[in-house]
Amino acid sequence: MNKPSTTPLALSAKDAALSLGISERTLWASTQPRGPIPSIKLGGRVLYPVAGLEEWLTRAAAEQLSAGKMSANPGSPGGD
Repeated sequence: MNKPSTTPLALSAKDAALSLGISERTLWASTQPRGPIPSIKLGGRVLYPVAGLEEWLTRAAAEQLSAGKMSANPGSPGGD
């Protein structure tokens, strides 16, 4: 018998903000349509799909790296 997955497919705003290391206020300000972070509405809740967050974070990091705004090695001089 298959066990149900315990890995969430979507996160609450609180959990998504915690996972990203940002405040809930910053998350709300950056959530679509105001910003680029993907979310869905389900009933009265706003949820953040884990796969969508991972894709957005990977894409945003790549864009910043290519624009020279982020160090490839955070431990190197000049990296934050």
